[in-house]
Amino acid sequence: AQSMLRDLLKDALQTGCREDLSQTVLDALLAAKFLQVTRHVGIFLVDPEDPEILVLYAHHELSDPLVNQCTRISFGHCLCGQVALEGETLYVKADDPRLPDPPDGSERMDHLIVPVGIDGMQMGVMNFFLEEGVDPYLGDIDVLESVGEIVAIAMQRIFMQEDLADSTN
Repeated sequence: AQSMLRDLLKDALQTGCREDLSQTVLDALLAAKFLQVTRHVGIFLVDPEDPEILVLYAHHELSDPLVNQCTRISFGHCLCGQVALEGETLYVKADDPRLPDPPDGSERMDHLIVPVGIDGMQMGVMNFFLEEGVDPYLGDIDVLESVGEIVAIAMQRIFMQEDLADSTN
């Protein structure tokens, strides 16, 4: 886990935009065979035009109707928006009444939603849709929370680059 986090930090800090960052993170998560929770995942980062909106920048094995429904999410709206607002990891079982029915009519899945943030500044979430029988254990959650912090550090760098580009125009 430590080598994956170290490599991810190095790679994430070399990305220059949200799209590249989210794809780099997704690739690292999918390659980490020790993680049990990475088959169905969506990575949301703040919209550059509206920091109260999350945009789905990268995903793996999510249905088209779900992607369409979740392309843009307001902070505080649905469970992903709630995690972005509060900055706390959330695990909910498929039968939790707070979960909406999937837009494609598929079975409901457990969700593990991890904030992307650091020092109280929330910049996104990672949502892992868990298949039946896959329960996250504390080690996975700790690693994923560290990934969220790495993404937040890389996002701060992207914000600085955007501010610098804006000031020179």
